[in-house]
Amino acid sequence: MNNRQVWFWGIGVIAGLMLGLPSLAQDEAAPAEQPLGPEGIPLVHWEDAAKFYNKEVVIYGRVAVTKKINKYTFINFAPDYRSTFTMLIHNTDAAQFPESPDQLYARKIIAIRGVVIDYKKKPEIIVKHPDQVMILPDETEDVLAILKTKIPTANGRSGSGATATGISSDRVTLATLDMSKVLGSDAAFCTADEATAPTIAAAQAAGGLIELLSPDVLVITNSRDLACVQQFNSKLLGKLGYQQVSGEPNPTTHYLDVAVLSRLPQSNTRQMHEYINAQDGQVPFMRPPLETELTAPDGRRILLLAVNQPTEKELPKVAERNGEFKGLRRRVEEQLKFNPGLEIIVAGQFNETIDSKTLALLLGDGATALAAPGYTPISATPQEKPLIAQITHLILGSPQCCDQYLNGTTRIEQNAEVGTAVAISLRCTPTTPVEPAAPSDQEESGTGGGF
Repeated sequence: MNNRQVWFWGIGVIAGLMLGLPSLAQDEAAPAEQPLGPEGIPLVHWEDAAKFYNKEVVIYGRVAVTKKINKYTFINFAPDYRSTFTMLIHNTDAAQFPESPDQLYARKIIAIRGVVIDYKKKPEIIVKHPDQVMILPDETEDVLAILKTKIPTANGRSGSGATATGISSDRVTLATLDMSKVLGSDAAFCTADEATAPTIAAAQAAGGLIELLSPDVLVITNSRDLACVQQFNSKLLGKLGYQQVSGEPNPTTHYLDVAVLSRLPQSNTRQMHEYINAQDGQVPFMRPPLETELTAPDGRRILLLAVNQPTEKELPKVAERNGEFKGLRRRVEEQLKFNPGLEIIVAGQFNETIDSKTLALLLGDGATALAAPGYTPISATPQEKPLIAQITHLILGSPQCCDQYLNGTTRIEQNAEVGTAVAISLRCTPTTPVEPAAPSDQEESGTGGGF
């Protein structure tokens, strides 16, 4: 072989090696295959939790810090708990654990199953039931080998017989939240080409707040339209299992004043267009309430009136504001007259505080008076009293409904990007079957402008 042949041969070898380099580099850069557990659930180390927002996963690692503060227990996997993954347990759910979670999981290797949410720009899973958490032996060296064959169950709801998207057999949780900052008339979230980082962040914050409460029935106010609510539900609330989303546009503004998202079966849903005024007869509501019947897991029916009352600026005349609240009260009284055993809930944005004279017209008195169980200023903690005094989103219940209230389950959660949300829980126990809801005044009179 002469020098020229050697030179060409050398160039060929080098070229061949160089042609092979890209594939070698790609092989080295290729991400490792995502480990999966039973049911195809991703198995994720706690340091990687932020890569799986809004997805159901199993997070694993050794607990470094546990803290019990006010209403919550925080389980963290790093001393710097302010910016790393957190497992959160509310006190109302902590009672189901065999011992206080902050002691039960301290320094343990654990696996947590749930949906990762973005709470103030850090990953978090809200644990509702001990079945969501599995303790592994301290001497475990290969955690993934165990989790590939066995993972925690999807019992993401309190009580027995519950699933991550199912309904608890021992309680019904209701919540209400104003969504004007996320889904309102100017909200860019509902328009894909207008969605911005702040808009998406606000939507994720709202989803995280709702996930934190995990209500079976959610009343939201001030949305652009039903399609926008359905879009938000499908993108950010999928794991909560709201298969029924109901609401009707305001006949004047065409905006969606109030909507109901529910895991419970709904029936006889209708908009209350008018109320009865002694002087003027039938008067239209400025923001028509939504009435629907819910069927609880134990079979009993609950009548829900979802409201979004006008502000003083929108309806400045005291007589008109009072007239709307009296109209709601009349509906409650006619229902209880027709069926004294009916549980009634009136929930939503009242734009009145719990101690206002206008709201008192709806609350009423005597044997049929409505009440706000668990978050009256009298029963509040010193820290909650200033907040409760300002709350205008309320959940009111009839006497029969308040009898089913689970003590200590009232929750008031705030988020700077969304606002304040309120939730309560009612127990589920076999009760005497109740009759269907009474017809409205408009149905009885045969007028066309009713529900």
